[in-house]
Amino acid sequence: MSVGFARQRLGYDMMPNHNEIKEFAKKIVKELGAPYKILDEHEFSRVVLVRKDDGMMKIQKI
Repeated sequence: MSVGFARQRLGYDMMPNHNEIKEFAKKIVKELGAPYKILDEHEFSRVVLVRKDDGMMKIQKI
């Protein structure tokens, strides 16, 4: 999804919709194989989160 000045150069009609992004993510997961999977998605933001399923997710503070 374009942000900032890019939105003036590329309109929403030039951006992939959420279904296209989700289908692309499914293809990536299929190519990578186990243990990768789609963890979550947010339709409004057009985001699909793909992660390696290796147990509990650990987020470290910087």
